[in-house]
Amino acid sequence: MPSGIVLSDMLLIIILKIRDMSYTEKLIDKLNDVLRRSYDAMEGYENAIDDMSEEQLKNFFKNQVMERRVFAQELTTEVAALGGDPVTQSSFKASLHRAWMDLKSSIASSNTEEVLQECIRGEETARDDYQDILESDLSLPPRVTNMLKNHKFRIEETIVKLKMMEKVA
Repeated sequence: MPSGIVLSDMLLIIILKIRDMSYTEKLIDKLNDVLRRSYDAMEGYENAIDDMSEEQLKNFFKNQVMERRVFAQELTTEVAALGGDPVTQSSFKASLHRAWMDLKSSIASSNTEEVLQECIRGEETARDDYQDILESDLSLPPRVTNMLKNHKFRIEETIVKLKMMEKVA
């Protein structure tokens, strides 16, 4: 009988480890999703810099690249701390979208309003991705929650700025 108790305790420990591993893997996947979005934003803003002639907009986009690089560094640190492998590049879907935008801009010269609209669209998608992870069924560690909320807040600020720039474009 005592060995039955030990066996059931071992099974419980194994079940808890599997559940925790599943939780950790889900969290790593979600964090890698928003990490990919940071890479997407960096590449998108770098493309926008190339499309702009106005120095003020170029500087704004350069600042966004730097901010997203910080986001990516913070997310990479969290994924690694959880024992995961941080992604190192943007998403395939974003790469296809950028290729389409490159083709479109080579056919017709990009105007500022179109570039700003694309930036807004990208930021709104990123904001939604952050909202998804914050509202997911995962119990996020407080440090991760605070980081994600800060990133989302900064993205929302960027959306407001982009919409203001779009109005005057």
